[in-house]
Amino acid sequence: MKKTMCASLFAVLLAPAIAAAQVQAPKGLGTEEFGMSPRELVQAIEKTEELIARCMREQGFQYIAADHNTVRAGMSADKNLPGLSEEEFVSRYGFGVSTFYTGLPPQLSTG
Repeated sequence: MKKTMCASLFAVLLAPAIAAAQVQAPKGLGTEEFGMSPRELVQAIEKTEELIARCMREQGFQYIAADHNTVRAGMSADKNLPGLSEEEFVSRYGFGVSTFYTGLPPQLSTG
């Protein structure tokens, strides 16, 4: 229940930030996720992490908000394999959403 509440809160709170960023984006959109500019992406990540931390704290959990660099690394980690450029990875595996899904938690799928 608590996880569902926080996930729902995350989705509800991030949607306006994304929409606002898209409205403010110049013609052609920004270069980052959801058409955001780099600055807008950093602001959206910071706001989202702050809201997640608040929600978790209110539910009695400790949560240490991730910084922009950590989130950014996570956003690109699933699109890279050692020895492959992003272009090579995407041409071979697509975005990896279904091509690398094992059905197991990450700790178990890697041995």
